[in-house]
Amino acid sequence: MWQRGECRFSDERILGSGEFVEEVLGDVGELQKEMVPIRLRQVHAYEMLERQCSEKGLSVEALRAGSRNREYSSIRRKLARKFVIELGLSHADAARMLGISRAGISILMRG
Repeated sequence: MWQRGECRFSDERILGSGEFVEEVLGDVGELQKEMVPIRLRQVHAYEMLERQCSEKGLSVEALRAGSRNREYSSIRRKLARKFVIELGLSHADAARMLGISRAGISILMRG
């Protein structure tokens, strides 16, 4: 199955999304988080991004395009830490999702 390019574990129809996934991912330890496929973690990160933007009435597209508005910067600061520390995404993956550079993620992680 893996050789054909099929990846059923990260298929949203199997695990679902939203609160259930958050609960499952919250209950697993650090070692198990490393075993969760990167694709599933990226999907979860994007859902977090969409939720944060919708709560504040902001556009996901503007955030990913690099808007320098204070509200967008605030969301980026929060999500950068969550993406890297909680979900274990690389700085490059987090940067792509948030519309900034890898160096920008490093700066947000320091402060």
